[in-house]
Amino acid sequence: MVKIIVNIIVKIIVTTIIIIIVVIINNIIVQSIKMMMMMMMMMMMVMMMMMMIIIIIIIIIIIIIIIIIIIIISIIIIIVVVVVVVVVVIVKIIVNIIVKIIVTTIIIILVVIINNIIVQIIIKIVVNTIVNIIVNTPSTPSSTSS
Repeated sequence: MVKIIVNIIVKIIVTTIIIIIVVIINNIIVQSIKMMMMMMMMMMMVMMMMMMIIIIIIIIIIIIIIIIIIIIISIIIIIVVVVVVVVVVIVKIIVNIIVKIIVTTIIIILVVIINNIIVQIIIKIVVNTIVNIIVNTPSTPSSTSS
């Protein structure tokens, strides 16, 4: 009877020890799995943060490149407009000078032609009057002298 009771007590103790050991091992395993899950979650969060940071940096770089391209294009457009305006102004000035030169040469030619005509008219008038005077004056002094 005592042996049976001792046997039962030993079995109970052994099973409780086994149960405790199993529970402890189970707890350790569960804790380690939880830790692993936490680590995985942390790694995932870190990866997500890194991806977000990389995406934001890429977006900022693209925006900066676009702004630089827009600035370069606007500078080129301004330079082209300035060059066109300067060329137009220079061409206007040159055309103005050429027109003035042409007009003054035409005026000079006209003045020379008109002057020539007037001189010719004056010479004709003078020659005509001289011829008239010579023809109209009587040659009495020569006859008197002879």
